[in-house]
Amino acid sequence: MLEKRKIEDFTDRFNMVHPRPVDPSTHEPSTLNGLSYTAAWIITRDYLDAFEVEYSDDTPGRIGNAERSRFITTVLRNRVPETGMMLARTPGHGDQQAWDDYTSVALAAFTLEIYGIGEKLWSEAHRYRAGLPWWWPFKTWWLNNAQFHKNGGDEWKLANGKVNWNAWLGRFPQTRYAFALSAEQKPSMMLTLAWGMGMMMAARAPLRGESGQPVNQTGFRMAWLQMAAIETASRRGIYATNWLERWFLNDFKKKLYSRIQDFSYTQEGYWEPGHPLLDLWSRVGPRGQR
Repeated sequence: MLEKRKIEDFTDRFNMVHPRPVDPSTHEPSTLNGLSYTAAWIITRDYLDAFEVEYSDDTPGRIGNAERSRFITTVLRNRVPETGMMLARTPGHGDQQAWDDYTSVALAAFTLEIYGIGEKLWSEAHRYRAGLPWWWPFKTWWLNNAQFHKNGGDEWKLANGKVNWNAWLGRFPQTRYAFALSAEQKPSMMLTLAWGMGMMMAARAPLRGESGQPVNQTGFRMAWLQMAAIETASRRGIYATNWLERWFLNDFKKKLYSRIQDFSYTQEGYWEPGHPLLDLWSRVGPRGQR
């Protein structure tokens, strides 16, 4: 039987969790996405605690005030000073413009009821970006940070003057949905439909490629985290889901869980064998307790 390792083996000096072990002598980050993985660790534990899924004796349970405060500190430490509330992957590493990192942080803020962070993210996403032509249809949701500021670019264009479409996170309904939830904004019906279609596609995406290796791991993980955060908040009475949200969430679980034994199956190879998150994810799905 594979020995489960402690979360401390994967936690860097900034209190961020990684899928690979960190160097025990320096505790430097082993990846550049620690903020997203830390949010996943928090959301998963909170979800299993809300639904009273049993833990092993050495696994932390519900997020306490101390850990909640550490998460707030971690997020703020990753804030890029030159911007309002744009986030770096790790402190001082200014190339953040990925939808999954922002979405993860917003979902963790939502399930932990840290609405101050959610409101700041919402405000940053809706800030008008200077320099856009008056006829330009996409005036908000540009979340690029210091990487291009230093080279003469800004939130919506590269230093060479071309539009930086990677920084326009408005094309992701999942991110818009998570930001709305984190800022206590009820998503519109149209946004709910767009988000729900994304959940349906995620549940039906291929599990393995032609080589037999896992694929779509980020997509599966992000869709599952959205489901977990919303169901946790609903279970605890801090968010009232409507019939359409419940339909999409139930469809996601029904379709995905009909294809796997537990959720850890979708993340094999991405996370180090024995990682505590793989152990937690092995508890959800048809073979798990939830």
